[in-house]
Amino acid sequence: MLRFETSLWESGHAAVAGVDEAGMSPLAGPVSAGAVILKPGTRIVGIDDSKKLDAAAREELAKEIKEKAESWCVAFVEVEEIDAINIYWAGIQAMQRAVRGLRLPPRIVPA
Repeated sequence: MLRFETSLWESGHAAVAGVDEAGMSPLAGPVSAGAVILKPGTRIVGIDDSKKLDAAAREELAKEIKEKAESWCVAFVEVEEIDAINIYWAGIQAMQRAVRGLRLPPRIVPA
């Protein structure tokens, strides 16, 4: 899962933010997104798309990611805002909020 980050790190880039959303499929509830900047060369065994992991694996990986991250942020878009802007834009908004919430500004956010 770190192929984009690894390529950028090898090219001399640091402060690369990874970002992803969750919660765009349910019929109710908020959309959430997480953004993280890992130190170049960081390896976390088992890191993958959160939707492919069970709850226990997500919890364990979340602890390790938070411990190893240079910066991380989780952001939400609540139901009322989703109703106003639609689910697609809510996912985009959640990801933007997560990136803006990082205490270390990213230099690159791979698409």
